Amino acid sequence: MKHVFLLKSEGTTHSFLPTIHKIMKGYDYDIHISQYPNHVKSIMKEYRTPVRVYAVGGDGFMNQVVQALVHTKHEMVVIPYGTGNDFSRYVNNGVKKAEDVLRESLQWHAQRIDTVKMNDLYYINSGCFGIDAAIANHVHDVVNVPFIPESKSYILSILRNIKSYDFNYVTIKSNQQVLYEGQVT
Repeated sequence: MKHVFLLKSEGTTHSFLPTIHKIMKGYDYDIHISQYPNHVKSIMKEYRTPVRVYAVGGDGFMNQVVQALVHTKHEMVVIPYGTGNDFSRYVNNGVKKAEDVLRESLQWHAQRIDTVKMNDLYYINSGCFGIDAAIANHVHDVVNVPFIPESKSYILSILRNIKSYDFNYVTIKSNQQVLYEGQVT
């Protein structure tokens, strides 16, 4: 099976490339660096037969890959290379380091997972809206704060957003049945 690496752009190159070349020596693989939002969809149109796709990024980038792969026969491996990596921690059997996930995933067999569709987008780990989405969408707003490590940027985003967030009115439906209607955070 062919292996296809989709990497979230870090500019013109990516810091995970040397690791890919080292571990994938002897395998048939391609590498693509996503240059803009949803670039992954156009990249994946090139692959007509099933491939194993490696989403190298965080949960947001993984979600872009999911949009390109849903309803296909392609496999996906989530390589943790983002801020939160929530889904990666869950699905990769506790393996945390990106290099270890890649190495071990070469021995793993694919498993089907459920997708959920919300407002024309699919998701696989959690669908965020309200304050949770505001926190996630603004986690990278403050960069290079010397006394706060990047790993704490999520906590900083919580503190910034919780004080100014307003309630939203939502309607949650499933199969045309209203499950909840009202204000939520």
